[in-house]
Amino acid sequence: MVFGIALLVISIGAIAAGRGYTATARRMRSFATTRGTVLEKRAITVPGGDTREGALGSGGGYQPYVRYAYEVGGHAFENDKVSYALRGMKRSLVEDRLAAWPDVVQVHYDPADPSVAYLQTHTASTGRWFIIGGTIGAVLGVLIAVGSQL
Repeated sequence: MVFGIALLVISIGAIAAGRGYTATARRMRSFATTRGTVLEKRAITVPGGDTREGALGSGGGYQPYVRYAYEVGGHAFENDKVSYALRGMKRSLVEDRLAAWPDVVQVHYDPADPSVAYLQTHTASTGRWFIIGGTIGAVLGVLIAVGSQL
């Protein structure tokens, strides 16, 4: 029963995260773009991330940090948001991506609030997978919890 309840709670969290991700991805469709200038770029650790790296795969505890300046409607802005979602990668992969990053970038910003900006936009597909997986997990959690009571 405890496992079923834990699975249900985790699944509800996945559904909530998926809904937030899809809502942000939909909002990003209306973002405008402008040119920005990279001020700083370096590899940083993912908040709470483990910096140990395995031999296989691309996962790790690092992410790119890019601080950039851009202008919208005569107002200057600075931001350091590369992406809405955090994704840990191996340090070597992050450093390769940073080395390839140009000094002039395309900044995607919210026309309603130009201080909200990202260098990468997202599609809703990842959020949908969280919702689908969370729904399946929630159903299984309920079935496990109810089944253990019988």
